[in-house]
Amino acid sequence: MPRIWDATVSGHRDAVRNAILDGTAKEIHRVGVASLSMSDVAQAAGISRATLYKYFPDLDAVLEAWHHRMVHSHLAALETVSREHDDAAERLHAVLREYAILRANRPDGQIAISLHDAPHMGGASVELRAVFTSVLNDAADAGGVTRQIPIAEAAIYCEYALSAAVELPSRDAIDRLVELVIASLAPPGSAPSEPKR
Repeated sequence: MPRIWDATVSGHRDAVRNAILDGTAKEIHRVGVASLSMSDVAQAAGISRATLYKYFPDLDAVLEAWHHRMVHSHLAALETVSREHDDAAERLHAVLREYAILRANRPDGQIAISLHDAPHMGGASVELRAVFTSVLNDAADAGGVTRQIPIAEAAIYCEYALSAAVELPSRDAIDRLVELVIASLAPPGSAPSEPKR
């Protein structure tokens, strides 16, 4: 097969796959994860069900691919936010706040929760903790985070504590949660810091 043709076919496949995942995201927003069907996905993607089945054998495979893409876009967003701040305290606050907001905006339902525990999430969890570890280390070096507990443990704590954002009713409530988490990481006896927004 000529190289140009191969690139064209590959590009078409990528475009169809992206249309499927975009359609999946749109339909999840419209009907929720639990009510989603292959017909919904095909219609939203602008393809036939037969074409959809050429790309994904069932709805579970579609959801896993959609979730994988969403999680990696969230990781990219955290990396971007991290690079936007030079000050260690501001960077820590910004990354933790962004993560809490992303968690608060996750799809509802037991299926979405189960996707977070799926095997494809193993690498993403490692990447997330690496982002947290980096910003926590920088903040500890600047004196804003205690080293009385290992930074790796603090990263796990942040991940789970900020997952509570999914239950919160507003951005103000999310901000209070982030401030609480940051305050709990401060060295003993230190005055609470007020990050710039």
